[in-house]
Amino acid sequence: MTDISSVVSNVVDRAKAKIDAVDRESATLIPRILDAHRKAQEADKLGYTQSLAANIALGQALSEAKDKVVKGGT
Repeated sequence: MTDISSVVSNVVDRAKAKIDAVDRESATLIPRILDAHRKAQEADKLGYTQSLAANIALGQALSEAKDKVVKGGT
């Protein structure tokens, strides 16, 4: 018979590993998001077309980061 504490421990260990993996992967997106934000701020000074394109790129980076975190990095 399998000891329930070893089963629970195994499940907890796998959950922690997945959380750690998602955390590492989402952290790699931070520089990209910050760069996109900086470019969007700079583009605001240049005019509507540049600002729109830069803000769309920022939105895409944020959406990708959200998807990775919500879906667990898959």
